[in-house]
Amino acid sequence: MADVTDRTKRWSQGRLRERPRKKGDEMSPGERRRVNQLLACIVLFGVVFLGQGIPLGRLTELGTTVGALIHQNTDFRQVFSKVGQSVSEGEPFVQTFGTIWSEVFSTDGEEPADAALPEDVLTGTGSPAGTVVPGDGVESHPIQETPPAEETPVVEPVPAAPETVSPVMGVLTSGFGPRVHPIDGELKEHNGVDIMVDEGTPILAYAAGEVDYVGESPEYGLYLQLKHKDGLTTFYAHCKDICVKKGQQVAVGEKIGEVGETGNVTGVHLHFEMRQDGSLMDPMPYIKTLT
Repeated sequence: MADVTDRTKRWSQGRLRERPRKKGDEMSPGERRRVNQLLACIVLFGVVFLGQGIPLGRLTELGTTVGALIHQNTDFRQVFSKVGQSVSEGEPFVQTFGTIWSEVFSTDGEEPADAALPEDVLTGTGSPAGTVVPGDGVESHPIQETPPAEETPVVEPVPAAPETVSPVMGVLTSGFGPRVHPIDGELKEHNGVDIMVDEGTPILAYAAGEVDYVGESPEYGLYLQLKHKDGLTTFYAHCKDICVKKGQQVAVGEKIGEVGETGNVTGVHLHFEMRQDGSLMDPMPYIKTLT
């Protein structure tokens, strides 16, 4: 009977030693440190997410208050000071979060292996709080790049239409003024200039105007005269053909006839005269020739 009683006492004592701690039993120092660290992280996360506008001095003061409540090896004053510095300098969330994690979960300046940040947060592939993720109920829009400014096309200025042109471009064979007539050999006044070109060469209107008259004579052959503005007239003779009629309006450079050898001539050429208010004038200062 005594043996049974002894065995019962020994069994009861073993059960009492193996009894697990009840709720409310005092935690070990290591457990308390981990709980305090968790509480500190909660407070710090609230500061990071909600306290972007808190001044640096206010963050340091808050760290002092939390440090007084949480007794452990972590220097929370230094942690809050660094967090406040990061927030005031506008550092990104990932960098500020790394500061909190490193300071709270380090022991004597060494970071334990199980305290490493998740890789997706470190690399930026995760989605920190406040980031809009497609599919979470918020419409996402692609970033619109500003298109490059279009170059203004260079517009070449349109040259102004000439007011006058040379009626033909050829060789000057006889100028304006006194000369020995090529047929009768007498000294006579030459009322215009003679320009030698190929037969059929187009004759162009010296300036815009109106056909004053068209005619034919033994001396000049087929001829016409144009009347321009400001009392100017031009006369064209020895034509092979006339392409306009009396009273017709012509533009500068418009074809009015063809060069020929009609009338009293020794060869194909254009006889060209100019008058200002009825007075003869030398055409050479106003036209161009090959010589």
